[in-house]
Amino acid sequence: MNDIKNNSPVGLDVAPVQTGYKKRYFLKGVAIAFLAFAPFLGICDLLGSENPLWVARKDASLGIVKNTTIANQKGNMGEKGASVKTEIATFAGGCFWCTEADFEKLPGVVRVISGYKGGQKENPTYQEVSAGKTGHVEAVRVYYDPSKVTYAELLDFFWRHIDPTDPGGQFVDRGSQYRSVIFYHDEAQKNLAEKSKEDLGKSGKFDKPIVTEVIKFAKFYEAEEYHQDYYKKNPLRYKYYRHGSGRDQFLDEIWGKVTKSSKAGNERTYKKPDDATLKKILTPPSPPGYSQTPAPQSQSADDKSPAPSPDPPYPPSPAINFSELPPREFVNSSSAPSSPDTGPEFHMAHQ
Repeated sequence: MNDIKNNSPVGLDVAPVQTGYKKRYFLKGVAIAFLAFAPFLGICDLLGSENPLWVARKDASLGIVKNTTIANQKGNMGEKGASVKTEIATFAGGCFWCTEADFEKLPGVVRVISGYKGGQKENPTYQEVSAGKTGHVEAVRVYYDPSKVTYAELLDFFWRHIDPTDPGGQFVDRGSQYRSVIFYHDEAQKNLAEKSKEDLGKSGKFDKPIVTEVIKFAKFYEAEEYHQDYYKKNPLRYKYYRHGSGRDQFLDEIWGKVTKSSKAGNERTYKKPDDATLKKILTPPSPPGYSQTPAPQSQSADDKSPAPSPDPPYPPSPAINFSELPPREFVNSSSAPSSPDTGPEFHMAHQ
């Protein structure tokens, strides 16, 4: 690099000014700003609809998302960084705190989001929906792995966690915003839902008609963040509410406790053994030398025959003659080993 003479009065020799670094810093600043603000500017569209972050936040107006990659956002989605192919089902079963908690415990379900569905109001709030002024119902959007759980099994699980005969709400929550609805995403889901509803009505499980609606999916609005995973964030409040709602008491009465924790479609029934089998199982084995004799029957006043004497429960123990045991006395011996209890002067000895 050649030096040049500066025109300053003191006549200093300086290196030429470099201007390229300004351009590099400018480009770096633009890149950093792009990465920082891209999520807020909708730039995820440039990455395609299959981008995991975009799919997780995209509005459900796209309808059913088949073969969509969902990023690992919750612990039940497999190993860290793993992804699964999912499909979507949408249900309304009363309070979405309970419906979300129930579906998240079902094997094969990847993620559940609470939200609002079926009304006319855009971007409704919880206060508006709970007041019953929007036409929306509290609903959940279920992402599931079809290789582990089918849509038919989701339907069966759904029926077992609601009251499908209640047109005015669910349990303690009253109003149309808490009614039960199945929102189908395509014709296959519609046919399965209607067939499942018909079969439930014919099963005789309920005395009243099945009134759960089967409606075409349109648009889903995610609920506020504090409603997501409410049963995990506020476990005590959730358990207190759920117990007081009467939901579990109703489900236990209709379906039994064993079906709540079992996988959909794998019912377990209990059959009480007969008396002979129970007696054989519960009677402990007799000790050696012991003969079990039935207790004597009570005699009537007219029966003069002597009552049978029961066998002794155990063979008699041999008598012990204590006089034959060797006597014991305390002796004074300085040569005897000291005892931790009596000291060196006294100890116990056998004659």
